[in-house]
Amino acid sequence: MRTQWLRTGGLAAVEYEGKADYVNVLDYYAKGFAAQGFAQKVQSATPEAETHEYAKGAERFALKIAQKSRGLVSIRIEVPQQ
Repeated sequence: MRTQWLRTGGLAAVEYEGKADYVNVLDYYAKGFAAQGFAQKVQSATPEAETHEYAKGAERFALKIAQKSRGLVSIRIEVPQQ
């Protein structure tokens, strides 16, 4: 479920949260971005959260995913606005 959407200054972001398998969600986004030709760079990673950057040419996306209690997974996707 989408929990937030915002556009402020030079950034647009959307947040989702729901019950899901953390590893499956990571895999879903990694495969989806790769299928569209984006290169992935892991910015940070712990057992509970990861931040990835996806880039293709001038396009950039930041993906932040976290495993919360009770099987909840939260996702934040940020896009710099030009």
